[in-house]
Amino acid sequence: IIERNSEKLFQYALDKYNSARTEDDFRKAAERGSAEGGFWLGMCQLKGIGLSANPALGFQTLRRAASNGSGEACCYVGLCYTDGLGVKRDADLAFRFFRRGAELGSSNAMYQLGLLYNNGSEAVKKDATLTFDYAEKHFSDMLGSFIALS
Repeated sequence: IIERNSEKLFQYALDKYNSARTEDDFRKAAERGSAEGGFWLGMCQLKGIGLSANPALGFQTLRRAASNGSGEACCYVGLCYTDGLGVKRDADLAFRFFRRGAELGSSNAMYQLGLLYNNGSEAVKKDATLTFDYAEKHFSDMLGSFIALS
């Protein structure tokens, strides 16, 4: 029941995204256990949407949302580790969070993994096969989302 109510609160906040109360609504959803509410709260904090930007706090909030099962939060934690946004850069942790996000179904995390395998990094060797696999998964997911919206 708590998870269902937190997701309803998250959806309510998302529906009124441009209002002044959005950040507060995301916070309430996150406090009630919504991983996606935590993701959106973290993004507000990270980017300064509706409040002053606080990358360190945004990173912490995204990390909690990732631990609660948000694939998108995993992707953005990986990006924080990649760019050193709110946290020290760490290529290995970035890779791990991108991989976890992809396992949870985040198309954005699949895209980031494809880039890593295409370009190589401190944590990942170039791999054309894995580049193609993740690009295919990403674009297949994006196409499916597009068709669902049609």
